[in-house]
Amino acid sequence: MSPDQRQHLREKLGWEDCFVFLNIGVMWNERQGVDRLLKAFAAVSQRYPQARLFLKGRDAIFPSQASIQKASKNVLTEAELERVHSRLHYVGHTLSTQAMAEIYWGADAYVSPYSAEGFNLPVLEAIACGLPVICTAGGPTDDFVQPEFAWKIASQLKHFTERNGDTKFYLEPNQEHLTDLMFEMIEGSELGSQRAQIGSKFIAQEFTWANVIKKLWPLLFSET
Repeated sequence: MSPDQRQHLREKLGWEDCFVFLNIGVMWNERQGVDRLLKAFAAVSQRYPQARLFLKGRDAIFPSQASIQKASKNVLTEAELERVHSRLHYVGHTLSTQAMAEIYWGADAYVSPYSAEGFNLPVLEAIACGLPVICTAGGPTDDFVQPEFAWKIASQLKHFTERNGDTKFYLEPNQEHLTDLMFEMIEGSELGSQRAQIGSKFIAQEFTWANVIKKLWPLLFSET
């Protein structure tokens, strides 16, 4: 999008004079870290009242909105609840591809403090659409994010054992570091925009169907 097109879009979305953090997914707190994001945003919005948080859930397949509400009550004080919810916009219904692209194009940064993901496609989509991203270090996003356009949240690999004896591994992003990176993002928005252009070009060059198939073909059809 040209700057004028983006400005027109942000006016349509009601995002002019705001800094919009975006997160997209089913809002499964145990995996996506909604509670961490809400707590970090509470701190950011206190210092920067113009900050906004846009959450896109998937109510058709998961109780996304209920998960956000539960996470909010678990980690936010009454004062934080009031401040965050007045600056939070949630959409849970299904949107068209065009509408989803407009959300990416209109936002200022994508934040994903996840604990467990298979790939985390929204992070890749955000980079492709020209957004700087903050995401957990050590997970699947390490396969496609680069320091030139992404900020990684320090994390620790942890595990627990279920009653049936299964051991589950997960990442625990550092809460303080997440908050600091969100501060850094909003304070260095011009730098973030410059880095986002690098990220968009990188995805366009590296993640074509042809390039992906070149990597998959020998893995799928190797004689060994």
